[in-house]
Amino acid sequence: SAEALAARDTSATSDAIAAAIALKAQVVAADPFERDGRRALNLGHTFGHALEHAAGYGVIPHGEAVAVGMTLALRTSAKLGLLEDLELGARYDALAERLGLARDVSALAGRYGVSLSRSALSAGLAHDKKGRVGAPEFVLPRRAGALALGVTVPAALLDEVWGAA
Repeated sequence: SAEALAARDTSATSDAIAAAIALKAQVVAADPFERDGRRALNLGHTFGHALEHAAGYGVIPHGEAVAVGMTLALRTSAKLGLLEDLELGARYDALAERLGLARDVSALAGRYGVSLSRSALSAGLAHDKKGRVGAPEFVLPRRAGALALGVTVPAALLDEVWGAA
């Protein structure tokens, strides 16, 4: 349905929203206090929130920031050796392209006319509400349907991932 969603087809969009809401409700009901499986819903969000913070909240739509955050999570997972399915990043990238989403930090910055420096992005991570102060925790993919939760990433690797994006 990627092409229909990118074209903002009402039926496809309604179906996708309904499916997403049903899945999220199921996950939240199973873990109302975010102690375990619900943390999976944070995939892409730690990076995405840093992007939003660096740009100024409201400048970049949340969904696009999280979409680029998912790209960064895939790259980080690969660099840490956690990513078991090395083709997953390419499949996600192709889907993001079909949906018309920015696929990296520079494309996102260009689309919204903002500067997203490494220092501003790194500073944005300090505001992450899910990790410890100064040590954000990431949800990183291993393969489709399998995630590593609560991963801390060395600052040098984060700097590398921001720069590669």
